[in-house]
Amino acid sequence: MKEFTYLTPATVDEAVSLYGRHSETAKYMAGGTDVIVKLKDGWMEPDYLISLKKIPELSDLHKNEATGDLTIGATVTHAVLEKSIMIQKEYPIIYDAVSNIGSLQVRNVGTIGGNLINAVPSADGAIPMIALDGIALIQGPAGERSVAVKDLFIEPYKTVLKPGEILKKSPSRPRRPAPAVPISNSAAGPPWNCPSSASGYS
Repeated sequence: MKEFTYLTPATVDEAVSLYGRHSETAKYMAGGTDVIVKLKDGWMEPDYLISLKKIPELSDLHKNEATGDLTIGATVTHAVLEKSIMIQKEYPIIYDAVSNIGSLQVRNVGTIGGNLINAVPSADGAIPMIALDGIALIQGPAGERSVAVKDLFIEPYKTVLKPGEILKKSPSRPRRPAPAVPISNSAAGPPWNCPSSASGYS
């Protein structure tokens, strides 16, 4: 594995600045479960590795009681989400997803931000974020912007993030229950009596 300089910025602004200073040879790292493998296998050879672990803003996990919005910082680990009573009770879709990610060791280190940014087709963390209409808040050299999590992915292993940009957090809005659909006693009879040839299903 190639030697590199390990940098630990304390703010997102500092991290973006460091990337700008070493842009051609720098890489960001959140949990490191994916990055470390790539470093060991020689798929990634940065001169500077910028860790995001010590940026307090990125480890934020809270619910706005007034609006019901849930905010998950990019470096919140799967284990933190799995152990959160709030997540277990109010967001079971998130709990179910993260509790099935890898081993306990992986969940203790791996982050929700890294899971999204890696853009692996099998990324468990992306499913609840999309289902909850999650927003990806992004910061980079050009400032801040946001995109829907469902629009974050271009293709496997590729996202809309530009060089130097960091996924900061992903707020999700509370889901509204679907309106009840009244059952009609129509003369046409129940739906299972409809001919299947009309829809092509059999």
